[in-house]
Amino acid sequence: MTWLKELRYSIDVFDVRDSLVQVRARLDTLDAAIGAYDVYLRLPREPGHVLMIRQGARVLRRSDRPTPPV
Repeated sequence: MTWLKELRYSIDVFDVRDSLVQVRARLDTLDAAIGAYDVYLRLPREPGHVLMIRQGARVLRRSDRPTPPV
C-alpha cells in the first residue's frame, strides 16, 4: 500500500465535536486538492459540518475560516 502514502492531501468532513465524519478524497498534489475542495464547498453539507484540506495532521484550509492568501 505504498501508493496510498503518496496521496498526501485529503479532503475531510468533521462534525461540531471535531470528529472525522467522512474522507471525501485523497490526492497527490495540492492543486488537485484545492480544486476538489472548491467543488465540495459548493455541495450541501450538514449544519455544523466543516470541510478541510489536510496534509496529515496539518490543516491547510477550513470551510469555517477565511481562505488564506496565496
